[in-house]
Amino acid sequence: MPSNPEFATHSPETESSSPASPRTSDYVPPIHRLPNELLVQILTQTWTAGRNWSMPSGSSVRLPSVPLVCSRWRAITVDCPAFWAAGLARNFGQRAAWSNTELRDCAELAALLQRSRPYPVPLWLTRYDAYVTPILRLHLSRLTSLDLTVYERWEFDDFYDIFAVSSFPVLEELACHYPASQANYDDDDYEEYVDTYDTTPLPDDRLPCLRRLTIPGFLLAKTAPASLRHLTVEWDRHESHHIARISQPQDLLSALARCRHLETLAIHHALPEAQAYDHDALPVELPALRSLYIADFGGRIGRVLPLLDVPVSAHVHIRAYDPHLDYSDYEEELECNGLLQMLPPGLRLPYMSWITRIELVFWAARYTHWVAMKCRRGDEEEERICADLLTDSFHPSMIPMDYFNPAMIVDILSGPGTVRTTHLTHLSILHMCNKEGGSDWSWDLLLLASPHLVSLDVQGLHVADVLLALEQASYPANPSRAPCPALESVRAGFECGTDNIEEQYLQQGTFPDVETLIRARVASLARMLRRRDERGAIRLTALEFFDTYYANSPHAYSRQTPDVAPLRATQVPPVPVVEKLLEPLRTLVESDGRVVCGGYRVLDGREHKHNGHREPESNDY
Repeated sequence: MPSNPEFATHSPETESSSPASPRTSDYVPPIHRLPNELLVQILTQTWTAGRNWSMPSGSSVRLPSVPLVCSRWRAITVDCPAFWAAGLARNFGQRAAWSNTELRDCAELAALLQRSRPYPVPLWLTRYDAYVTPILRLHLSRLTSLDLTVYERWEFDDFYDIFAVSSFPVLEELACHYPASQANYDDDDYEEYVDTYDTTPLPDDRLPCLRRLTIPGFLLAKTAPASLRHLTVEWDRHESHHIARISQPQDLLSALARCRHLETLAIHHALPEAQAYDHDALPVELPALRSLYIADFGGRIGRVLPLLDVPVSAHVHIRAYDPHLDYSDYEEELECNGLLQMLPPGLRLPYMSWITRIELVFWAARYTHWVAMKCRRGDEEEERICADLLTDSFHPSMIPMDYFNPAMIVDILSGPGTVRTTHLTHLSILHMCNKEGGSDWSWDLLLLASPHLVSLDVQGLHVADVLLALEQASYPANPSRAPCPALESVRAGFECGTDNIEEQYLQQGTFPDVETLIRARVASLARMLRRRDERGAIRLTALEFFDTYYANSPHAYSRQTPDVAPLRATQVPPVPVVEKLLEPLRTLVESDGRVVCGGYRVLDGREHKHNGHREPESNDY
């Protein structure tokens, strides 16, 4: 009999303590007049309705305060399996785990499972020991979901002993979590345990209905059945990097080869070492895959991607590992976080040649620069490929990273040994960070390799460098030909004080007037358009430019707030004045083209929560 007081019959004292209870002997509460079938439905709903839960101290059972609904709840529900099945489902949905550390907990779990027969139930367990195995074996035919968190390696052995003689015939979801950072063990012993672990795959009849699996890397080869549709491989970050990772590349490839019907695949910091792969390894076909997510070292990602034959329509998201979250054991791999390591060119990556739209979003976190490369096809709204890569690090204790270079995009889109031409039609470069460490960014090659480009949106630091490449870059075989000859639309978002236009005013600390700044900006853009006109490029149909004063890189954080005070105090020119200043540009675009000056957007000190940049206060014209 369970020890939880909630399982006991409701006492007369509790019933008489209600202030609304009449004292007449023949009084029957209205709820007691309802049929038992309706009362059961009402009490079953109390598992999920409201937040008035009662959990006796030291107990794992979390029952709602059903005595407040009906004092005869136990007599009504004791033989009602739907009520107890709903309770187990509520515990699972609310992440209320059973902690099987005492015999009492196991007795309560056994009672709930027994009373919920024959209904299918989910279960969430924290820790697993020999007391649980006989309980589960009685109810394997009803478990639809099982979430298991263990802290000792022998708990895995106890759990997998079930599969030696039994199966989970209706289990659709299985999650095994191993928080290594909270576990107690000797690293050397655990490494030997993982290396010698039996990875022989379980027979498919042990998990015939499994659709969704979350598991540590070293258990993947043993557990992944052919019925899987959704697979997540986890790794809990720990000083020992081998903890819970996939031991050998063949374990990963053989498991994926069995799961040909996979629709989603996510691998979180669990890939094998890059040098462990065989050079003659064959790619694995995943014809049904819709979503692929991999977060790891760039070199490991680049080694496994060519071995995954995924459909062109799949969404691919790769993310370089942040060394600030790591230790120093893998210094040689921290040097391999460049874009070319993550997306190696020409290595069976056919989906790259379909890309027509790229958006580069730069952002700074702590001492580190990142860039997200979002790739799309045609007019699709959803990104088909998203790469979050580390570009450099400024912390003195960190290893210098490979700098991001725009030429890398050409390499991954065209591949080595081929005509260096992309199919890009739209290119966006947002929040462009500062160049550090003497890196030499050149936008010439990217623009020269994009003859089909029709739209360019560039914002942040060094916008002038991109526009200069648009004006002066030349093909070696035909120097007179302009880059991006089909370009129709340009949107330029300068950062005030980062080029020669306003630098002199920032140094002086005075702004004569905004008209002078706009006039200088117009002259610079007109020179670019005039030069492209002379080189045979078509005229733009849309041109927009604006300036923003805000910090979006570590270099910009050193600016002083008083520098912007004169700009705030400057009077905004009237609209007719601005329109007159734009006349030189209107003569250099199509007759029905659109020229817009977005004005100066001034820093107001608010923090932009999305990417860590400050949100500007707009003084648009």
